[in-house]
Amino acid sequence: MSDAKEDAPVDEPVPSTRLEQELHASEQRFHQLVDAVTDYAIFMLDATGLVATWNSGAKKNKGYEAHEILGSHFSVFYTPEDRAAHKPDTVLDTVRREGRFEDESWRVRQDGTRFWANVVITVLRDQMGEVTGFAKVTRDLTARRAAEENARALAREQMAREASELARQEMERVNRVKDEFLATMSHELRTPLHAITGWTSILRAKPREETKLERGLEVIERNAKAQTRLISDLLDVSRIISGKLRLYLAKTEVLPAIVAAADVVRPAAESKGVRLVVDVDPGVGATMADADRLQQIVWNLLSNAVRFTPRGGRVTVTCDRVQAGIEIRVRDTGMGIASVHLPYIFERFKQVDSSTTRTHGGLGLGLAIVRHLVEAHGGSVEAHSEGLDRGAEFMVLLPVVAVSAVQPPAPSATAGADAVAVDDDEPMARLDGVRVLVVDDDTDSLEVLREILTLAGAQVTTVSSARAAFDAFDAIEAGGAFELIISDIGMPEMDGYDFIRRIRSIRASADVPAIALTAYARPSDAVLAMSAGYQDHLVKPVDEKRLLRTARVWSRVSVRA
Repeated sequence: MSDAKEDAPVDEPVPSTRLEQELHASEQRFHQLVDAVTDYAIFMLDATGLVATWNSGAKKNKGYEAHEILGSHFSVFYTPEDRAAHKPDTVLDTVRREGRFEDESWRVRQDGTRFWANVVITVLRDQMGEVTGFAKVTRDLTARRAAEENARALAREQMAREASELARQEMERVNRVKDEFLATMSHELRTPLHAITGWTSILRAKPREETKLERGLEVIERNAKAQTRLISDLLDVSRIISGKLRLYLAKTEVLPAIVAAADVVRPAAESKGVRLVVDVDPGVGATMADADRLQQIVWNLLSNAVRFTPRGGRVTVTCDRVQAGIEIRVRDTGMGIASVHLPYIFERFKQVDSSTTRTHGGLGLGLAIVRHLVEAHGGSVEAHSEGLDRGAEFMVLLPVVAVSAVQPPAPSATAGADAVAVDDDEPMARLDGVRVLVVDDDTDSLEVLREILTLAGAQVTTVSSARAAFDAFDAIEAGGAFELIISDIGMPEMDGYDFIRRIRSIRASADVPAIALTAYARPSDAVLAMSAGYQDHLVKPVDEKRLLRTARVWSRVSVRA
């Protein structure tokens, strides 16, 4: 029996026992694997967020021994700010709802130091779907974040260096342009001044030679007008930059403005042997515009075209009404514009050739002024050229819009350097017997004004200060009152503003009309003069015909009337 029992086969373990053993062995291997991972903190939380397991990576990353952390709430790993904001609770709610949560933010070690962590939390559920806990994986990315921050800092430094270099280059460019402009301005102002002073010396040495006298006066007048135009351009640019450029819009016939501008340019074109053609549709009609500024736009484009067109060439101005508005085109057969310069042709102080050997003069302001004036009218201007020696075309498009016209000031309130040219055929106004008081601290200006007014028949009294003017008023009472005052503004002791206010306060002289004749040329200066008590404002240097015409108008007016 015993032998039989010994020979009997041994029962095999039931499958369930083997399964349990395999599961236990698998679990052990998993725990060993998880514990061997030191770069990741891998641990479990129970359903309430208490730490249930702890691996060596968790100890390395967070600093806790297993016995120190097991059973603690996982919120201890969060910063005080996050705990105050209830972030741990929000995170678990998110995981319960969505099954998974991942973020990167600051976490806290046992010793209180912070580290930048990537955190992934996954929900654990039983067969019934109930939450049994959470699996949590944390990785320390502090070193990577530091490297990224360093890289970003280096990138910012590099961008700052590049921006600084670009700023430096731009500053150098601006300074270079400024220096070139100042050199050009000095040249353009000194050149006519040289002609004026040179011929003055010649005429002083040989005053009786009729031929030289006529030639000298012609040169002096031409160069004085050239200086006036340069100063006018500078004043316009100053108004544009300061935002003080004003337009006086009114219903304006376009054809007369273009013809008037062409008539001003025509003598220069003829003397150069350039044919100037005006081809304007007579039915182009009117638009809302500042008449003087519209003429200035066309004048600048035409004079620019004539300047850059060689002898035998042609300059054509056309104007048509198109669907978008009124289109003015100025074409020339001149030197053309290189494609590299076209994008910058309307910039202030920009010249294609700013060298000392350049062929053509000017300050490089004309086209910039054109652009600003056109845009101030709500229009646009473009330049086209097929290249050097192939001519150029400028196209101005002005919209025809319904706007309320602003009444322009008295004609001479915008006179002076930027006024429309006086007709050469206009006869000189006469001031026969008109008693005029002229006040100016500049001796040369007094002399010129006395000669001009005296030749026109006026009885002229000149004084060099405001105080001397009051004495003149006292002295003239016996022979009759002054009928007109022409006064400078910038004078020592008492300027022209205080002078005219004082005049208006004196009963005997309160009704005498007064003209301010000054080098202060801004529109705001005209307003100041009118507000102080002047009836008109003329800008030095003033054209002789304009001065006499304005004086004749006001000498017949009583301020009280």
